[in-house]
Amino acid sequence: MGAPATLFFIFAAAGSAAAAYGNYQQGKATQYEYQRQAEQEKLAARDREIERRNRLLRALSQRTVAAAAGGSSLEGSPAALINRDVREFNLESLSSEASSASTQAGLRAAGTNARRIGTIKAVGNLLDFATAVSQTRVNKPRTRSSGSPRTQTQTGTISSGKRG
Repeated sequence: MGAPATLFFIFAAAGSAAAAYGNYQQGKATQYEYQRQAEQEKLAARDREIERRNRLLRALSQRTVAAAAGGSSLEGSPAALINRDVREFNLESLSSEASSASTQAGLRAAGTNARRIGTIKAVGNLLDFATAVSQTRVNKPRTRSSGSPRTQTQTGTISSGKRG
């Protein structure tokens, strides 16, 4: 292998390694982005839960104040309304928790897949380089360094080129 070919090989290897490392790092960065989004969803779900609790407390307070202002107790119809509000709150809370958990799991799974794809692309870069190197070695013509020219006859035997 001559000096230009060796230099080309070194630069090609460095380029392939850099591309592989870049693909791997891109996969990891995408994974971290999905993890960040999952964490944001978790915080948003917590904020929504706080807002639901505040709405429930306001509704219960209004019903209690209305019942006290009317001079009635919290039995019968007012109690049924409060129970309905609590049931609605619980159902809404469960539904929101399930939705948020599903979204977070989906984001985390997408992040894991992004990292795997980056790794697969990196391995692909290295395999492409290895394939290119092996093909250049296979396609390279072979030369003989013997002093006398030899020819191959039709039968496959090698003659020295002299007739005798």
